[in-house]
Amino acid sequence: MGQWMCITADNINISAFYKLYKLKFWEKRRFFGIRIGVGTVLAFKDSLNIPCVGISSLESLAYNIDSDGIICSLIDAKNNNVYFGVFEKKNNIVTQLEELSFKTIKEIIPILTKYDKINFVGDGSIIHKEHLLSNLNTCTFSDKNDLSSFSLGLAGLNAYNQNTNFDLMPLYLRKSQAERALGNK
Repeated sequence: MGQWMCITADNINISAFYKLYKLKFWEKRRFFGIRIGVGTVLAFKDSLNIPCVGISSLESLAYNIDSDGIICSLIDAKNNNVYFGVFEKKNNIVTQLEELSFKTIKEIIPILTKYDKINFVGDGSIIHKEHLLSNLNTCTFSDKNDLSSFSLGLAGLNAYNQNTNFDLMPLYLRKSQAERALGNK
């Protein structure tokens, strides 16, 4: 079994199960894993009587970008589909500008044309780099395209400090394969 880890910052105690990151309950296409992870976190929250915040993978990726500006987080969802979020980073705080969604790479281009300079992050930005470059005027691409415990921690700390996201609920941007199959009957 893992060990307990406690991080303290400005009298805020954040308790986490060692290797919880390895569960990857926030990872794309892992519907069952998300439910298990959220259930585990809520059990710790209730038993330890501590607050917790919910952070999306897309928001966490945005914290990988060091500079201020517009950030588009893209997570590949296969077959020219992406999980998609647009954020603005200002003074190390990330603010969501567009609704988090699941779209084709072609569907996001009209949404992104209203922004001048866009910093792309995530594995979807690597896979679809040529398409993005050919359709958008000014864009840059991050070399930090993986979820990290550091960016997740920054996102969580900022959400906590802003008193937001205290309701931890899974956010599914598309239906599971089983739900889609049932809907096709």
